[in-house]
Amino acid sequence: MYSFSLNHIIFYLIALGGTCIGLIYLFSPKIMSYHQRFLGMAHEELPENVAKLLLTLMRVAGSLFLALSFCIVMLVNFGLQNATEGWALLTIVGCILIFSFPTLYFTLRIGWYTPWWLVALSIVLAIMGFILNFNIFAASVF
Repeated sequence: MYSFSLNHIIFYLIALGGTCIGLIYLFSPKIMSYHQRFLGMAHEELPENVAKLLLTLMRVAGSLFLALSFCIVMLVNFGLQNATEGWALLTIVGCILIFSFPTLYFTLRIGWYTPWWLVALSIVLAIMGFILNFNIFAASVF
């Protein structure tokens, strides 16, 4: 039987946040305000090729946020379905951390005015989700 628990909610929240960020990055008509602040110029002041490159990179990042969110939801729905699959828990947390730590590093390099705290929150939540379900991981490994 499928057991829905707090860690499922935690992982769904991370996926929801990633989906929101992904959609914003994917469909934004211009670079984010914190990108403009970092560059010291408005989107409209950028050379056309630079603006196009930055928007393309934003859309790639948005697509990656959406892909990660989709993977999290699928792994929670099917991997953690019977609450005995330690591989799924480790994969979910591993994917989140592999994605989030570099994202946090580079976000902080842009500046404290970026939404770095959202990335840090995803790291904290992923670790919490792992700790709350450590028994699943331990049972399948030990």
